[in-house]
Amino acid sequence: AIEFEGRRYYLSRKMVGDEERPVRYELAPWPDFAGIRPPVTILYDEDYVALRDGAFKKIRPVTGHRTNWRFVYPLLGFFPAGFKEHVLEPNGINPLRVSLLSSLLAYVVFVAELACLFFFHFGIFQRVTGELIWLDYLAVVLLPFDSAVRIYQIFTSVRYPDGFFEWLPKLLWRS
Repeated sequence: AIEFEGRRYYLSRKMVGDEERPVRYELAPWPDFAGIRPPVTILYDEDYVALRDGAFKKIRPVTGHRTNWRFVYPLLGFFPAGFKEHVLEPNGINPLRVSLLSSLLAYVVFVAELACLFFFHFGIFQRVTGELIWLDYLAVVLLPFDSAVRIYQIFTSVRYPDGFFEWLPKLLWRS
């Protein structure tokens, strides 16, 4: 429920907005029958609007147009969490989305490596470089762990998921 000027409302409709506010919401009065209490209530006042607008400006691209990062979008999730917070998010790139894409990309590379090693008896890195079979075995062992940890962070709503194996030193220092 949304509380505004002492009255309670609920979200009745979500609409496409304009460039300034891409999403518009329509509110309807909260029904008072049977004493139903909302599980969550948002107090909509000047403080809430200031916080919301500040958060909206933080994640909106500075220039207001599509970013050129889209060409390397799946690879951006491999960067450390600090880079995602200070560089990607201010440029309008969702850190959770790029982390999910990079985790899925790492998992796809793992499956491709496993298939090549099992069926064709060579790895992708070995085929490309000629001698780096150890890198193929390393990828088969490490990529699923990294993907699993970072996807777990995404599903547990970590705001800035770790980059490629950035979680490992944290885990080692904690033990």
